[in-house]
Amino acid sequence: GRLLQVPPLPEKKLLDSWDAISQKMEVSLKRVDNAEYYNKFMALRDVIRDAVDVLSRALGSDGCTNINELKQFKSVQAALKSMAPVQLNAHFLRQNSDVFVCFFRDGTLRVRLQSSESDEDVDGTETAEQDDATFLEKVQESLAAYRHPTGKKRKLGEPLWVPARAILTRAQVERFEKSPENSSIETSYDSEDGMLLRLARHPRAPDDLEYMDEHISKLSRNLDIDVEDAKQRLKSDEKFMQFWSLIRSVEVNSEEERAISRNLGARTQILADAHHLAKRLSSEVPEVSWQEAREGLEKVPW
Repeated sequence: GRLLQVPPLPEKKLLDSWDAISQKMEVSLKRVDNAEYYNKFMALRDVIRDAVDVLSRALGSDGCTNINELKQFKSVQAALKSMAPVQLNAHFLRQNSDVFVCFFRDGTLRVRLQSSESDEDVDGTETAEQDDATFLEKVQESLAAYRHPTGKKRKLGEPLWVPARAILTRAQVERFEKSPENSSIETSYDSEDGMLLRLARHPRAPDDLEYMDEHISKLSRNLDIDVEDAKQRLKSDEKFMQFWSLIRSVEVNSEEERAISRNLGARTQILADAHHLAKRLSSEVPEVSWQEAREGLEKVPW
């Protein structure tokens, strides 16, 4: 009825009818301030939009996510606690159809951003002004800082494959494809996730060659053998080489580096113990090699 009082005015007869009853209705009308609900609704909408953007870029997401994943996202969990009575459900997503696209896939309601929301401001000006070395350094830093949005932990020191879209805009992806090959970044391609990137060397990685020299010297001194023999023994130890290869993908002075260093020390000690055990057994059992002794030590439950 109040809309009848706003120009353009309706026919006089209709307006007179409203005027006749409006005074009596005024007594029973109650003003309701929905400002708080509106503010919470819009705030949650922004949080969900950012969460959908991040989750849709994760490896294996196929460019979308679902309500369960959203509810497990930390920022969404925190927002939902403070946004009551606004709730995250299919109705909320559909109310915001200008931002979200909802659809079913394999019996699950999936959600992604509208194209205008997911396609970042594709402004390649800053990217174009950078030289190749500076640009690739920034890509390397972005990979080092990347954490899986669901909190998925990686194996010790093992670098994650990251969809390029998770850390780069479209303009930057195109720039990367045209950039010279970089030994610090590995690339691959997935039919669903597109270009994948992985750190081959952390921008602040420890000196892996220094680690190798340190353990070669240690083994050489402990066994009183020449450096070349010690080097050969370490390089023939599959587990030692596996841990050593991870050193270049972690940050110096990090907890991961310390864990890898402990494992390298343990492998070096096993090689030393295997040498001494083989030497001791050779007096009783002829031709026991240090390799056989190492295999025996590895089978012993500690």
